[in-house]
Amino acid sequence: MVDGKPVDKPESDITCEEVQLLKKSRIRDFVLNTEIRVHGNRIYEEVRLTAEKATPVARFYHFMHPWTATATEYAAELLDGTRVEGVFDGDGAQEIDKATRWSAIYDRPSGKGAVTCVLSWPEGGDWRTRYWDVAGRYRKHYFVTFEGQTVPAGREFCYRIVTVPFEAGADNWKTEATRVAKSEMR
Repeated sequence: MVDGKPVDKPESDITCEEVQLLKKSRIRDFVLNTEIRVHGNRIYEEVRLTAEKATPVARFYHFMHPWTATATEYAAELLDGTRVEGVFDGDGAQEIDKATRWSAIYDRPSGKGAVTCVLSWPEGGDWRTRYWDVAGRYRKHYFVTFEGQTVPAGREFCYRIVTVPFEAGADNWKTEATRVAKSEMR
């Protein structure tokens, strides 16, 4: 949908206020309904997952964002309000690997970053935020659910996030990321 109107075959260049992508997928015994909406300098994403029968999985990656390989740092706020932060060093590690209220990535060379806020998740579900630190390739953001678990049948699991870009100097990017996160999670 472009500005609220259905579009079957969009042009390669679109000028609009809002773009909304809707997708229904079937993967084995799973039905996924995904919505991505770009509006107001933000990317909103939602996924609804339902298993038709109880199904064991290695994991689900619902939201993945491959950020620039020059990104230098990350920070996050965990569900209990504590903070996690670090520097990307290209060691191939999965950074954070915990449930977060929000996480941010910062690229010191450009002075730009992005905050991803988790707007909603199913009660009692085990999920986590990760940044995969791959030297020379990317710093990839993952939203992981059901790792090594069985997805129960007949229940809908809904996850929603918003990603917001920001600009800040190296000395105050964490303050700016926190401000952006708080403004999105009112």
